[in-house]
Amino acid sequence: MHLMSNFTTFSIIRTTDSKTQSAIQSIKSERRLCLTGTPLQNSLHDVMALLNFICSNLKTNHNNWVQIVSPYLKNGNVKPLQLILRHVMLRRMKNIALPNLPEITHQIIKTPLTEPARKYYDDYFEKFLKSYKSQSSSTSKKEKQIFSHLNCLRGICDHPLLADPDLDLSDNQATFRINQSQSHPNSGKSERTITHEVSHTMCCQSQKIIHLCQMLKHGSKLMEKNTKVIVFSTWTRFLDLIGIALNQHQIKFFRLDGSLDSRSQDKCLKDFSISLNTSVLLASLQTAGVGLNITCASVAFIMEPHWNPTIEAQAVDRLHRIGQERKVQVFHFITPDTIEQKIQSIQNTKKQLAQSTILPTMDWRELLQEIILM
Repeated sequence: MHLMSNFTTFSIIRTTDSKTQSAIQSIKSERRLCLTGTPLQNSLHDVMALLNFICSNLKTNHNNWVQIVSPYLKNGNVKPLQLILRHVMLRRMKNIALPNLPEITHQIIKTPLTEPARKYYDDYFEKFLKSYKSQSSSTSKKEKQIFSHLNCLRGICDHPLLADPDLDLSDNQATFRINQSQSHPNSGKSERTITHEVSHTMCCQSQKIIHLCQMLKHGSKLMEKNTKVIVFSTWTRFLDLIGIALNQHQIKFFRLDGSLDSRSQDKCLKDFSISLNTSVLLASLQTAGVGLNITCASVAFIMEPHWNPTIEAQAVDRLHRIGQERKVQVFHFITPDTIEQKIQSIQNTKKQLAQSTILPTMDWRELLQEIILM
């Protein structure tokens, strides 16, 4: 008997209307297996992409499936979806598979905006609303513009320079401009990397940078036991600013981002691991978030919340994994009364959705009994 198994990265087929997903679905096979650590990232549509892939004989399209399950979900009944997943999913939880890992703790650090940064944020938000209401562009174009502006607001929470590298914040004055073509913070290699010398006063416009430097300075409680630290950020340009501030405080660091090829990344991690006088690694979430082993570090800073909580979790797992011998501490920076609080709320909703939907694997006899009782 011929058996064909298709192994693929679930993130590739997560978007149910993508060309790649359609091409993968067309591959002929008798058995399919999907291996993923994040079956649900944003919504239940993610789960349907998984079901469509592994259940090739599922004779219903994406929208029909949603229509079938939605009435139950609207009434708060997730059991039908739970039963489907428990029938097709083998789940291995980290706390069960690796029960002897050291303890991990999470702490939220609230860092309010400085006065000029708050003014800049509020003015930008007001102009953004006016711009949105006056736009007559197509829905797809408007959505892209909205997301661009939301990213700028996220950037301001880190430092106003992320929204406008030419911004003048001297004398507590903040001027701004909203231009549809202006660059916004990006998660890859920055098109407008901040390489010039930024004054200490300018760096101090970010409470996150101030607090981070205080915790990383020589002789601090956090660093007194030869602790190695990873500072994660979505924005490479924010890593630029953090690096400038660390230099001003004479704190040595390594940096890992998308500008390094795989060989350079490996060398960076090796040097960081064996270094006796450099304890800080600045890393972009997208580059260091998957596939790396950084157990030499036991402290992580997440400089801003990500829309997708699993992105943060995967980054933290670079530290909290087999080989880690120390207690792991994770510090999450949140700017109160900004979009970051809303993102934090969205994160909690997504986590609750995943926890209530995806349960441990069920024996088929238990599954049959549950179906009978429905």
